[in-house]
Amino acid sequence: NEDNRRSCNDGIRLQESVKINQSLFALSNVIYALNSNQARIPYRESKLTRILQDSLGGTSRALMIACL
Repeated sequence: NEDNRRSCNDGIRLQESVKINQSLFALSNVIYALNSNQARIPYRESKLTRILQDSLGGTSRALMIACL
């Protein structure tokens, strides 16, 4: 996740950055919904969450490693 104003991204790099940020936001929404036991989990908000649906939902356990 990065701030596009500070990184001076433009053109294709800006579009890629926006899509990445949207996918990460959708992933955070899914994780929040799972942790708060909401009835509806928003997996369809992005391709990333649709791909990870089987890994994140149900009785499976997932480990996420992040570089900050």
